[in-house]
Amino acid sequence: MDKLINLLVHEFNKIDIKYLYDWDTPEDIPFVDYTKTKYEQAVYLKENLFRTILGENLQEWDKDKYANLCFSVIRKWGGIKKFGSGDWEDARKLQFEDILTDLKNGTEIQLVDTIASLSKALAFSDCKKYAICDSRTILSLNYFIFKSKTSYKMFSFLEGRGTKVKEAREKFEKICDYEKREKHKDTYGEYCTLLRREIEKNHKITIQDMEMFLFSIANDKKNKVVDICKMIEDDFVLRQNS
Repeated sequence: MDKLINLLVHEFNKIDIKYLYDWDTPEDIPFVDYTKTKYEQAVYLKENLFRTILGENLQEWDKDKYANLCFSVIRKWGGIKKFGSGDWEDARKLQFEDILTDLKNGTEIQLVDTIASLSKALAFSDCKKYAICDSRTILSLNYFIFKSKTSYKMFSFLEGRGTKVKEAREKFEKICDYEKREKHKDTYGEYCTLLRREIEKNHKITIQDMEMFLFSIANDKKNKVVDICKMIEDDFVLRQNS
């Protein structure tokens, strides 16, 4: 565990997350300052969006308004426009009601299905406890687990839409014999525990910042000091030539 955490912190400290993070904020949110960096916009939204619309007191949040806001975050901010459409909508709404009940009760929430989508709603609901988890963050994290040569279990991959990430994942699976690796049974719970309880507690890097770091180094929007897809490609070529 220590080797993994030290490697994550070392790589994180190579970059300035405030300028590396490059996810666009929807343009029609009235209380966002668009002169700020995209990092600052994202942090502000996670800390303020739900409480501005639903109220400061979590116990008074309306379940229907909460569900609708979660849908909006996932579809609009997250860019997952098909989420909750058609026959799935009622089922997804019920799941948001269950999540809100657990939030009010202080229950540790574990996600099993549609983690990439639902984790966005949770990160906006309580950004100090929960982080967004998707195909990019898991690819980055698994690569660092592999490079740290630790006995720490890997995470099950989540399906993503980006071609570059899919190609990098396929090469990574060959490099590390992924199918033979032991995996965490609770992907999302262990993910948040690692980021919050281990890294934030001991290194003062917030769960938000580490999540945005893991996301950004696998995102293909700009040139990066740390680029997971390129690192995997280099390792893949080295293995092919050895």
